[in-house]
Amino acid sequence: MKMKTLGAVIIGAASAHALALAQEQTLLLRDPAITDAHIAFVYAGDLWVADRSGANPRRLTSSLVDETNPVFSPDGSMIAYTANYENNEDVYVIATAGGQPKRLTWRSGDDIAIDWAPDGSAIAFSSRRETNHGRSAQLYHVGVDGGLPEKQMAARIFRGSYDATASRFAYIAHGPAYNGLYGGTSGWRGYRGGASPSIMIMDMAAQSVTEIAGDRINDIEPMWVGDDVYFISDRDDKVLNIFRYDAASGEVEKVSNETVWDIRAADAHGDTIIYEAGGRLKTMNARSGDVSEIRVSIRPDLPQLRPQWKDASGTIETFDLSPTGKRLALTARGDVYTVPIDDGSTRNLTKTDGAREYTGLWSPDGERIAYIDASTAQQVLVIAGQTGNGDARRFPLGGDFYSLLSWGGEGQRIAYTNNKLELFAIDTGNGRISRISAGKHRGQVQADFSPDGRWLAYTEEQSNFNSMLKLYDFNSGRSFD
Repeated sequence: MKMKTLGAVIIGAASAHALALAQEQTLLLRDPAITDAHIAFVYAGDLWVADRSGANPRRLTSSLVDETNPVFSPDGSMIAYTANYENNEDVYVIATAGGQPKRLTWRSGDDIAIDWAPDGSAIAFSSRRETNHGRSAQLYHVGVDGGLPEKQMAARIFRGSYDATASRFAYIAHGPAYNGLYGGTSGWRGYRGGASPSIMIMDMAAQSVTEIAGDRINDIEPMWVGDDVYFISDRDDKVLNIFRYDAASGEVEKVSNETVWDIRAADAHGDTIIYEAGGRLKTMNARSGDVSEIRVSIRPDLPQLRPQWKDASGTIETFDLSPTGKRLALTARGDVYTVPIDDGSTRNLTKTDGAREYTGLWSPDGERIAYIDASTAQQVLVIAGQTGNGDARRFPLGGDFYSLLSWGGEGQRIAYTNNKLELFAIDTGNGRISRISAGKHRGQVQADFSPDGRWLAYTEEQSNFNSMLKLYDFNSGRSFD
């Protein structure tokens, strides 16, 4: 069967652009760094610099790829960072005043800028060029003017920073399972397993290593304030906050109090720590504990905000063939469409900006489409006409995440699941919901109605990880193996 390619769809970016222009403060700022006179941060994948107050922001880079990990040189005149300009993560350096970036590493593998040598002669970066330890890497230096990198030690180093004398180095040996903190796509927030890193303090002169106490917790982003090491940790509940390790006593003290958003990145200079939480930049005086927000307002020309055509064919999530076999219901880019198998037009049934609708199903008579509306805290089952015209019926489902499985019989019920492994059926006439089963593990649930709608055949994963085929009788409300 030949199916036409789903046509390009236009996204409503104009309204988002107008909202951005109306805002006095720009949010979604990431990867902050600080020096005497400036701060640096990443916004929309570009590197920016501003006064310490947040005034006079300037964009330093404008490539379509992401720049990350800005680190000021000790005198604040240059910024080292990581970028993927040549389909490879490498270390670059750029003047704080602006200009052409200079590439410093050339290996066909990721090299990540993490710090400067305290004398400003070289940039410290982590690289796996001589190791295959999974989440780990090793520490290298590369001169500001280029040249061959030099490995500093054989120890496993993922991220870290020098003290002011270069005699001590605080670091984590491997990346956390919550890999979204370091550019990953997901990860396990609050993870308490073996892949939770601890802060290590290496004293090069004494040839010793001290580990900051804390078992099965995530300690990241070590930074020096005098002789003390400050770091981000989720050891107090699961919200990532800043803690101080007292080098003299060995005691650990919580010094920030973010209660909603994780502190995802931080940097220190002198007695000042800058950090990002909830897309906002804040500074904290390490001695007094006083916290102030830095309000940054920028008005860049961002390609992401231009109204534009997007090809949705590569982002199709689910599809369902109509009873006549002439059209498909598709969900892609947060909208529900129907498209012709042969001749006809593509119809966007939802056309909603900033909302997600998904798992579209055809009714058995082919006249209606059912889908999930996830635009509110309580997800809703929507049943609408397949032409996109007329009124839609809405049935609240609850605060979990749901997926539609089957619309069967004569259209009187829809089977669906949630993220708690439960299987339900909803009566499309009165909205009454029946809980049918719950799996033991996160296996895929399959379900289908009998032609008359009385029975539902479904799979239920058992304790041994094998799925059992079961039948549910709606007349009696009983399941049979």
